Amino acid sequence: MNSKKKILNKADVLDTFSQGASHIGLNKKSSDIIIANLNATTLPMCVGTPLTEIETDDITLIFFIIDQSPSMTPVEQELIDGFNKILIPGLRGGSHEIVSTIEIGGLVFNETIQAMWGGGFIKLEDLPTVTKSDYNTNSGFGTALYQAVLDAFTVVSVRTAEIMNELGIPPKVMFVILSDGANNCAPQNPIDVKKVADSLSDEIFVKAFAGFETGETVDFKQIAKDIGFGKPFEMKKKPGESKEEMQRRFRHLLGIMSSSLINQSKVQVTPDSSNAFWESV
Repeated sequence: MNSKKKILNKADVLDTFSQGASHIGLNKKSSDIIIANLNATTLPMCVGTPLTEIETDDITLIFFIIDQSPSMTPVEQELIDGFNKILIPGLRGGSHEIVSTIEIGGLVFNETIQAMWGGGFIKLEDLPTVTKSDYNTNSGFGTALYQAVLDAFTVVSVRTAEIMNELGIPPKVMFVILSDGANNCAPQNPIDVKKVADSLSDEIFVKAFAGFETGETVDFKQIAKDIGFGKPFEMKKKPGESKEEMQRRFRHLLGIMSSSLINQSKVQVTPDSSNAFWESV
């Protein structure tokens, strides 16, 4: 199993971040937003494999931002099984063709934010299975999408800055959101999220959004635009769809996510990568 470098306090994180923030595109305003968001939720997630244990300076970071609001209950088990049997195995199979080291991190959200896999970044080969403790749609009632994305930006920015500081070479970074609805929790305005999203270097960061309808009709294009993400992949609910048909549709979405991540891991990040993320499948 992997060992993790322990960033013990906010001072350590601030030092790491301040040295590398400008190298990943963050300006003063967006850096201040990240710094203000270093808290009891995000700080424990700012850890990863010690870079001395990584045999290449070619690193890919993949960070999942997963909706676990109650409306996702019909596909809860499909998400757990899909990560364990479709998405992660697909990444592992595809990674044999990729030179870079892949690190995975993630969080789930309802009205609160919770780290997946115990928090931090884990090398793909060491990634444990997703369990009910990682994803449980009975644990809340809201959809704090904006805060979840800001927390993800915070954690990944620190890890990316650390890699830049120590290796001098930026990683390739992919954020992947999977959600079935619009934000309905504080903060109600995505202005800070959009500021950070727009300042992150588009030659390092890919921002991909997958919208999966479970009930209400959702304008995923507008949601993605509001938070600074690229053209979303939309899976709309079909009229008269049964629960079983919804579950099959969801499993298909996870397969598409896996294929897109593998394909994007093989190519260089460009300013159009966020919009083109879903086009290669």
